[in-house]
Amino acid sequence: MSGVHFDIDQEVVFVGRSPGNDVRIPDEAVSRRHLKIFSVESCYFIEDLKTKNGTLINGEALDAGFARLVTENDRIQLGSSVIRLDGIGVNKPPITVEEIEPQVSEKTEEPGDSKAYQGEERRSRVFKEMNFIYDLLQPVGKKSSTNQLLQKVTEFLFESYPRIDRVSAFLFDDEKGRMEEVVSRSKQDPDRRRSQYTKAILDQVVQEGKIVTVLLKADATRDGFTDDLDTVAVMAVICVPLMTGEKVRGAINIEGFRESNPLRKEDFLLMKTIKSVLELSLQRGDRSEAPQGK
Repeated sequence: MSGVHFDIDQEVVFVGRSPGNDVRIPDEAVSRRHLKIFSVESCYFIEDLKTKNGTLINGEALDAGFARLVTENDRIQLGSSVIRLDGIGVNKPPITVEEIEPQVSEKTEEPGDSKAYQGEERRSRVFKEMNFIYDLLQPVGKKSSTNQLLQKVTEFLFESYPRIDRVSAFLFDDEKGRMEEVVSRSKQDPDRRRSQYTKAILDQVVQEGKIVTVLLKADATRDGFTDDLDTVAVMAVICVPLMTGEKVRGAINIEGFRESNPLRKEDFLLMKTIKSVLELSLQRGDRSEAPQGK
């Protein structure tokens, strides 16, 4: 199967049937303006622009109007074409468009019922997230422990997002010169030792002070992320630094299977809000510990 390659030279790329798109697919099953591809903090997202025929990602229907995180070699199907973003992690990953034989969808649910459920689910989730941010902000102005806030954040993320396999929170220990785990929640063995790749990711976060997104092939017998029938799993890791000034003071590390961990844009923006609250707490902690002038 041969493919056509397009280079990404801008933060937002539109895909569709009409000539005005950045990537044009002359297929009647593709809408005039069908798909948006964009980046946020080196992570790439796609959004179906409420099209008639919809978009599939790895064979599953993409929720129209919602942004979803994509990883390298995810198969994004529009009509009889498949799009891949090869080489995510470089500055400008190329887009590959390939033509395939159309497949009959096996979905039988009523579109109206699905959209109504999605709207209700989204409103419920947004309300829950707003309440959590409000509760998280309450102790920031008081003498509260950042460790307690990290505990709250870890519990909330782990309980609210079933696609997440593990959440860990870290604070930088100045005396030891390294990240120390404060709290962790996992669907697997809670006493499992932190894997070597986690240390490498944390080291990168400390050096760069930026959000790091990595895809890993995890050995099931070593890391325990898969069932007994699997030998290898592809896992997505997102590590969010906590900064005061230009110094990394901590991090939130999130792990989950690529196949079951689609992060929507609003999930990512929630993480950035949580990051800001935790950084505010760290800044206030620094001020309270600073020696008082005479």
